[in-house]
Amino acid sequence: MMIFYIYSFFLLILSILQIYFFMFVLFYGMSYIVDINIMSMNSIIPMMSFIIDIYSLSFSSFVCVISSSVFLFSTMYMSGDKYLIRFFMLLMMFISSMVMLIYSGNLLTSLLGWDGLGFVSYVLVVYYPNKLSLSGGMMTIMTNRLGDSFMLMSVSMMMIYSNWELVFSKFTLFMLILAAMTKSAQFPFSAWLPAAMAAPTPVSSLVHSSTLVTAGVYVLFRFSSYICVEVWEMLCLCSILTMFLAGISAFFEYDLKKIIALSTLSQLGVMMFSMSMGLKYLAFFHLIIHAFFKALMFLSGGSLMHGYSGSQDIRYMGSMSFMNPYINGSLIFSSFCLGAFPFLASFYSKHLILDSFLFGDYNFILLMILYISNSLTLFYSVRLILFLSSRYYNYNSLVVLCENYNIMFSLTLLIIFAFFGGYFLLNFYLNNSLVMFNFVYEKYLMNFMLPISIFLSFLILKFIYSYLILSIKFLNWFLGGMWFISFFTGQFMLLLTKSVSNLFINFLEYGWGEFYGPQGLGSLNVNIVSYFNLKQFKIMEFYNLNFLFWMMLIPLL
Repeated sequence: MMIFYIYSFFLLILSILQIYFFMFVLFYGMSYIVDINIMSMNSIIPMMSFIIDIYSLSFSSFVCVISSSVFLFSTMYMSGDKYLIRFFMLLMMFISSMVMLIYSGNLLTSLLGWDGLGFVSYVLVVYYPNKLSLSGGMMTIMTNRLGDSFMLMSVSMMMIYSNWELVFSKFTLFMLILAAMTKSAQFPFSAWLPAAMAAPTPVSSLVHSSTLVTAGVYVLFRFSSYICVEVWEMLCLCSILTMFLAGISAFFEYDLKKIIALSTLSQLGVMMFSMSMGLKYLAFFHLIIHAFFKALMFLSGGSLMHGYSGSQDIRYMGSMSFMNPYINGSLIFSSFCLGAFPFLASFYSKHLILDSFLFGDYNFILLMILYISNSLTLFYSVRLILFLSSRYYNYNSLVVLCENYNIMFSLTLLIIFAFFGGYFLLNFYLNNSLVMFNFVYEKYLMNFMLPISIFLSFLILKFIYSYLILSIKFLNWFLGGMWFISFFTGQFMLLLTKSVSNLFINFLEYGWGEFYGPQGLGSLNVNIVSYFNLKQFKIMEFYNLNFLFWMMLIPLL
């Protein structure tokens, strides 16, 4: 257990050092690019490139801060686990892959961290040996490998130009967009993100805050200068659909971890939407802010689940403000940050994104879907707070008080960054932003939507939700399942997994020699003799002919 404390302290010191270099680079206005020549193959020169600027340094430092809090939280949550050292090594590999991706300066170097994230995430999702973890892990790895294939196609197309920094082909850009959409779980590749909740809560807090799901947004942030308008329009539609479907599904969900996962899906849609509008610095700013309060939400929710002996159903929880007041208060605070309450974390980023959308030339339908999706965030946040705080004691004899010093310190660290991070980081990332001119009612539209959405959520939960929605089970299943997108995508991934497994068994498990070696040739000889009625020839002569054939073929291979 001591190793968790050591590496938590190490990651915190590493984060402080990176923040120091961040201030140095910001003060002098410099950026560093380090190129390492690997080899030379004719005209193709693959190079490892690393970039050190304010964005890579700040993002990496905040990943280390969140990882330090997660390691400290794991001292309580994973205590008594049989394979604690294995969990620790996997978690370090996961963080190292993300740091590798953050500092990568070209697509070839990004591929190393990209593949590392996909592989280690699968191992962490299937950490618990049960059927739910296996199904979630298979859906996660198959979707991520699909995105990896898109990334490999982009790298192969860039190899034609022998250039790893500049993107020239529209096909390469389209493959890069698809790879980012699969990694960041955009529509229609959204099913794997709720399924990945089978992982331990420390893993979920890293996956959904600052590592795996943000990799697609970060890669688009680095290569957004080369992407054409047609591709951005496709990404805009997919991101708005992701926000809308995730918000509706979270409102009908009872699993605490899935509600938080669907809120992550909705915020990823916000980031991708701002990227599609060309606001890449706003998207990066929201990515950083979202990492703090989402890690806080997962750690506080995981602490509550730990107190209920692993139960994740919010219907069994209630009056948490009396049982675990600090943890419950942390969860409420993170929900307020998620809903963009004034002067909290996402208040600074979400308002700027919506103001930029109003300032641009977009149609009214997209505007309505965007604001409805933002209101749905408040709907399921209020519903979650009501279920956890303002109800009767449910299964109160099974509740364990779990507010120890490790949890309180890790939550306090994230609360400080979530509360002050938005205000202080705004000037660092958006000091050269464009001036926007909106009408007064447009500027305060988001502020008016906040109390209206809270009031409507109370009305729906009090009068409509209980008597209408719950009585129509099909409607509840349809809306809670993201319009069956998760079901159909999951079935497609299962069929793809079965096909790949059969291919693996037939051609790799048995081996190529099983079909094309001595046994396969012997069967071929018997079939030829029986088909052409060549029984007068000896079978041994055919074996000799096959032996000569292979002896001539081997030098050619």
